[in-house]
Amino acid sequence: MSKFLIIGPRLTYHFGGPSVILGLTRALREQVKNCQISLACVSPDHERERIATAQHGLGFINLPSGFKNRLSMLAAAILMRFYPKLSIGSKSVRRFLCTVRDSDVVIVATAIGSIDGEKGIRGIISYGLSNYAFGLAKLFRKPTVQYTSDFGPLRQFWNRTFTKFWLGQFADIIICRSSESRRWLTDIGISTEKLMDAPDCGFLFEAARSQKIESLMKNFTGAPLVGFGVSFQVRKRFSDPLKYDRLVKSFIRYLTNDQGYYVLLIPNETHPQFAQKDDLQLATRITKELDNNLVSFLDTNTFSASEVKSAIGNCEVVVSSRYHTLLACLSMGVPCIGIGWHHKYEAMFRMFEMQNWTLHFSQCNEKNLIETFDNLFNERHNLKKTILQNLPAVEKAIRCTASKVCVKISELAPGRIQFLENQKQ
Repeated sequence: MSKFLIIGPRLTYHFGGPSVILGLTRALREQVKNCQISLACVSPDHERERIATAQHGLGFINLPSGFKNRLSMLAAAILMRFYPKLSIGSKSVRRFLCTVRDSDVVIVATAIGSIDGEKGIRGIISYGLSNYAFGLAKLFRKPTVQYTSDFGPLRQFWNRTFTKFWLGQFADIIICRSSESRRWLTDIGISTEKLMDAPDCGFLFEAARSQKIESLMKNFTGAPLVGFGVSFQVRKRFSDPLKYDRLVKSFIRYLTNDQGYYVLLIPNETHPQFAQKDDLQLATRITKELDNNLVSFLDTNTFSASEVKSAIGNCEVVVSSRYHTLLACLSMGVPCIGIGWHHKYEAMFRMFEMQNWTLHFSQCNEKNLIETFDNLFNERHNLKKTILQNLPAVEKAIRCTASKVCVKISELAPGRIQFLENQKQ
């Protein structure tokens, strides 16, 4: 049995997390025989996370968070490595370390990192500390993989230094989602021998129809349904967050009042304890303020991620700032506009010959958003064909890289990976 430990985003209160984790899980299970996968993550609701992981045949380990826990884990790992019978630290710390020790491979599945200026030096240190898993895995002599991720910009000294240290010293394999990210890593001196390229494994994450989704879609008849992905992540980047609200509401009024379309607001990420980091609360408030029976929001806390993806697939077109909402669109042939803040948006759209359909948030205003939308809507049938023509190559690239990763792991740790018969190298 091959034991994989994935450290990264959660399956609950999030759409991007399940896209990454379940897409990666599918890619691994298509390659590896008797593949046992566990997920370690920080979750606001451990029991809900445990149930969600079990539904997909995954184990769940609570990932101890906080600076003190991370320091204690480092000390406990060192002692456990050299004095296996010694036991220190809290129960959660010991359980996590035992899982790392007993795994055959440790995969960090954060989708983006090492960004200049996010939170200054504290943010850079925090990113480094979040990847202490690489260091812990190396203490136990485990192969380590940074799965499909974007990096950069990497201009700040401390950002470059921390990224080079963590990835350069402790990651055996680093998979870049874009050529821009690869260039940032090679620029700081990361060896090209460590680097591989692949689209986000979320393209393998499957939608699921359900009675709840069927019932929801019956509310949208007689006019096109336009999806709009609200995002606190982009909202906070506006010099005045209320400017984002005004832009969204004026654009939706154009869609409903001028065009007569239905609009479904699609939250991506929710935080029960932090309203300022909750797309659902943002969607709820905007819907209430618009007070229009053509506008509704998807209560993502009551639907599974697979059902959310199914709802996205029912939209005629989608406008969003959320990467994995846009990824879901492209994986189902739904034409979309990306309002972005990072090179990851343009890079993903390029794979589908859709690079002309992204707008940087800093240049986005009511006039150019409406103009871009009208052009997209008029071209939507041709664009759908273009997207679907490019999709097989994207999926093939993901599977090809997954195969290469497993082969590399089998070279780093002989005997730990057992390939399926049709995948033997």
